[in-house]
Amino acid sequence: MIRTIVFDADNTLYKSKEAATVSDSIVFKEIAKKTKKSEKEIYDIFWDKIIPLVKNMTIPYYRSRRYGYSLLLKELKIFDANLAEELYQKFKKKELEVLELYTEVKEVLTQLNAAGYRLILFTEEESELLDDKIKQLNLGGYFSKLITSTNIGMMKAGEGAYQELIRKTGIKPSESIMVGDSISNDILPASEQGFMTILIDRKNEKQKGKADYEIRNLREIIQILEEN
Repeated sequence: MIRTIVFDADNTLYKSKEAATVSDSIVFKEIAKKTKKSEKEIYDIFWDKIIPLVKNMTIPYYRSRRYGYSLLLKELKIFDANLAEELYQKFKKKELEVLELYTEVKEVLTQLNAAGYRLILFTEEESELLDDKIKQLNLGGYFSKLITSTNIGMMKAGEGAYQELIRKTGIKPSESIMVGDSISNDILPASEQGFMTILIDRKNEKQKGKADYEIRNLREIIQILEEN
């Protein structure tokens, strides 16, 4: 019997990719003012040189925009001890301004709460930023626990991450579902611990056959629960 549903946040509940793209653009424009490079050139350096350096790191700080911007500034030979933090704050402010929920999110969370399921949020967000997003999007009342990579000291794909989730929440994997958009961060490690898994693939572009269920819209969770 399913009692608990664990949700990823970014690109599962809200449109993080779109918000981050807009927010990065603000930062790259600021950096361009301090160099002879264009915003497009800075974008390319960030994604072609900086992201490959950090994308597989399991320590949360090294995966943050704050750290990524500091590496970008070093690559561009801009030596300003405070600039990376200033840029990150501009990124964060803009991201909170433009971040949007997927349209069905509150409807589905409300139904799940009313049906008595325990809802937990498990995300790679920094704790402080997650708190700001939850407040901005009015999601605070839906979840009994908010667990971040900052809380457990590792990214979700790190060895032991889901064991820490289980330890901190007391949930039983055999009675729980993990819902997320990432096969490597949400589906495979949760499945290894015995969770039922649901891959949210809104654009039908993910690898098939890795999750127990694949959905395009969170409303489909209701039917899955009725079947289980």
